[in-house]
Amino acid sequence: MAETIASRAFEPIHKAHAIDQDAVAVIFDRQLDDDALRAAKEVIGKPEELPGRTELRGVSIQIGSTSPTPAVPTLPAVAGYGFTKVQPDGFLETELHIQRSAITFRTLFYTRWANVWGQAKRYIDAVLPLYLQSGARLNQVSLNYVDKFVSSALVEECRPTEILKKDSPFLCSNIFGSNDLWHCHSGRFERRNDTTKRLITVNVDFISETIHEQDRRTVVIASVIADLFNQATYSPFDLDPNDAPRTIDACFQGLHEADKDVLRSIISDDMSRRIALGS
Repeated sequence: MAETIASRAFEPIHKAHAIDQDAVAVIFDRQLDDDALRAAKEVIGKPEELPGRTELRGVSIQIGSTSPTPAVPTLPAVAGYGFTKVQPDGFLETELHIQRSAITFRTLFYTRWANVWGQAKRYIDAVLPLYLQSGARLNQVSLNYVDKFVSSALVEECRPTEILKKDSPFLCSNIFGSNDLWHCHSGRFERRNDTTKRLITVNVDFISETIHEQDRRTVVIASVIADLFNQATYSPFDLDPNDAPRTIDACFQGLHEADKDVLRSIISDDMSRRIALGS
């Protein structure tokens, strides 16, 4: 079936895919102390692919002091360490944050899942033992994607719904009759099994934005899928230190497949084929 003119007006943000950014996070229920946090930084070392170094600082605010003498300002405690790669024009390409209770990795230079997760997994595997040795339990693993489809047509000439599915559980029916910009946000919990509670959050927006002084209309699909552990009414989940890397890998592989299912349920079959989303 031939594409409509309106459908052709929207293109994936990249030739091979529509992914603007991808982020993974592993979160624990207990914070590392100063020594363990420094040890985590040393374990990461000085990766050539992330040459930038940053100290992440917490916010310290003093309210209603009763001391007769003025308080001496103190430097906020180190909340974590950042490792970044920035392009010559200042564009942040990739960043890794090692924080007291979380490990996060984000890239705005997506190639393919195996490459992105392969890099993130190396860092996560390296520091996992330090969190587990501190007595922390796994609280959450999450995967975030932002996909974009763009058009240079005017708002009144755009038909973003031509690349969307009317029966999608993540879209409101009233957007299909709109001739203006719109936002459609939703979320739900799922009980995956006795230990795992899943949160699926999906924000679909039709917006107008200016990039490099050029106006464009954009369909933005931002999804966060998180598996939560050690939650009320669920069985306890203890991450075996000897099996932790394999367990975390299995979690993210599952989240990746779930995210593809979410995107397939939102965009048209034709657009799914165009970005090689598969069946």
